[in-house]
Amino acid sequence: MKIRKAISTICVILLIALPVYAYDAPEESSGQQELSIQDSMQEADEQVIASVNGENLYREQLQQKTRLQLIHQQLFQIDQKFAQFLNYSEAGQQFLEEYNRYIMNDLIDEVLLMQEADRRGIKVTEEDEDYYFEEHIENIKEQQGINEEEIVEILQGQGVDSLEQYQQIFVENTNLLVEKLTNEEIISDIEITDKIAMQIYEQNKGQFTDREGNIAPFEDIKNQLKAQIMQQEEANILEEFTQELRDNADINILF
Repeated sequence: MKIRKAISTICVILLIALPVYAYDAPEESSGQQELSIQDSMQEADEQVIASVNGENLYREQLQQKTRLQLIHQQLFQIDQKFAQFLNYSEAGQQFLEEYNRYIMNDLIDEVLLMQEADRRGIKVTEEDEDYYFEEHIENIKEQQGINEEEIVEILQGQGVDSLEQYQQIFVENTNLLVEKLTNEEIISDIEITDKIAMQIYEQNKGQFTDREGNIAPFEDIKNQLKAQIMQQEEANILEEFTQELRDNADINILF
């Protein structure tokens, strides 16, 4: 299983609902107020929040990574009280700031991997875009048990007209540079044999039971088990690789 980036991806300052003072302000100042708010938002977007090996990271990049604006909109529809708590209370603001710091680590790891890909001269071609998109579609088919026509129907229900349009969205929102580095150079040598899978199966038979408590035969779950082992092994190797990059990097977080 390949590394999927949620592409996924607002800072706390933009989540805070601004109080409405229109009734206190003269009408002629409303345009100035709106311009002032826009300027403040732009300044927040352009705020440097960290540097990684001399490369600046900006508030806007973190906003895209956290997807807090989208989460807030969805949360407001589900539970307005909780959304207001996050936006207006001191505890809510502290929580959101801690979440920003948590996601910041993911952003730093991604930048380190991009820098490493650049150092190795890795480039993403149109062929790569096609390959990873086709792989993405095949994974959806396998995991959801649906065909391409059904995928298109689902996409159209979400306002995406075709697979071609969906591919554009996929390419724009997937860090294919990191994907290529990860798959072709970091985890390319991993192989999970039947012997390894059998060892895991024998050690954990109790986990492979149906509703009646019957243990599933190895051959019935072999491919699924191998995929799970592969996923865990890939995650471990990538974590070790990224930690090594961190240990040798100059990282400064400014908030």
